[in-house]
Amino acid sequence: MQGLSLTGLDSWPEHLEPSAQELLRAAFLGSLGQWIFQTSIEVEVGWALLRQPYDPETLIKAGSALALHGINGINWLTLADPTTRLHAESPWSLNPGLAKLGLLDQALEPKTELGAWFKEWSAQKAHQNLFDFIDISLKEYLSDPQIHFNCLWGHFIDSF
Repeated sequence: MQGLSLTGLDSWPEHLEPSAQELLRAAFLGSLGQWIFQTSIEVEVGWALLRQPYDPETLIKAGSALALHGINGINWLTLADPTTRLHAESPWSLNPGLAKLGLLDQALEPKTELGAWFKEWSAQKAHQNLFDFIDISLKEYLSDPQIHFNCLWGHFIDSF
């Protein structure tokens, strides 16, 4: 793929407000990256599901934002859950819950819940103007990214 791959989206710098659900952050940062770098963006997601409870309806809406904002691809943490005997091995033993975050179960069958989410997300069509929430020039943004980042985040949330 030509473009950028964004990872580490499960963390949000404390001085930036407000904190957000990982998939919404990925959609926002992906859109912002496309605008700044004029290239396609793919995002890595799934880490936050280890640390915070989630509401399935919110997850569908947040995941849809990835498609609506033209994110080129999603890299999920792991394709399949490891077999039980591997749970004690690295990397599965390093983070509680990691062994259960695959898109497929141990028998390599799609997990019902995740399949429904991806089906919903893939049914979305990207907005005509991916950058409707951006109301400043790139030069203005780069003059003070911290202030403008927070402002654009608010516009992004209000846009859907």
